[in-house]
Amino acid sequence: MAETVDREVARSLLIQAKIYNGISFVLLAAAFLVCGLVYIRHMDGHILVLLKSPQLIVAVIAVFLPAAFFSWIAGRIENKLHDMIYVQPDGKAGGAQKTAVPHNNKKK
Repeated sequence: MAETVDREVARSLLIQAKIYNGISFVLLAAAFLVCGLVYIRHMDGHILVLLKSPQLIVAVIAVFLPAAFFSWIAGRIENKLHDMIYVQPDGKAGGAQKTAVPHNNKKK
């Protein structure tokens, strides 16, 4: 019974991590789009305009913060999932059993 609960929790965590990674990717693409629009409209092709306007620097950095936040959340969930699968309750590594067949490199 505990194995099915762990499996469902692991599945739920994996789905959450994938959703947050997807949201992060979409927000990152939107941030690049916004940065491109800011560059075209306010800088007229001159990148050094950023040094004269601190508001533009803050705006360029701020559009990437939501993507960074969702990526950070996804990383925490993935770490929790990794610990749940590969770390035993006493803190030692090796919680999951390897099911792969050992590789035989002997020549016939």
